[in-house]
Amino acid sequence: EAAEALSLELVAAVGARPLWLDAAEHDQLVAAVSHLPAVLSAALMRAAADERQWTVSASGFRDAARLAGSNPRMMLDILLTNREAVLAALGAVRADLADFEAALAAGDEAALADWLAAAQVAHAAHRRFKSAPLPDSRPLL
Repeated sequence: EAAEALSLELVAAVGARPLWLDAAEHDQLVAAVSHLPAVLSAALMRAAADERQWTVSASGFRDAARLAGSNPRMMLDILLTNREAVLAALGAVRADLADFEAALAAGDEAALADWLAAAQVAHAAHRRFKSAPLPDSRPLL
């Protein structure tokens, strides 16, 4: 109990939101929002490794490719340590991209618009969540 109270004080002091998770749930969550973005950024950078592409790149590419600059040894350790959760997150993204690819190949404007709009709605919800005032000091469970 003393360690928990101290932890909550530390979290409050840095203005964070306390969140108690077991290790497996933590691994699943961070695979999707931390580890997978690093992998996708690296894949983007590998796909756009031709300097001729860089001449027409702008802030969108810069922002999306930023994580490709992460330390490879650190990322390797993270990815191998959380391999199962990263594979699950990668499978979900691969399935979503397959849907996008099929709609694009078919020229299905409605499906593409729906796909992009769903991402925009999720992005707006994420921004609202991250900008909301911190709740009282009760930990999120």
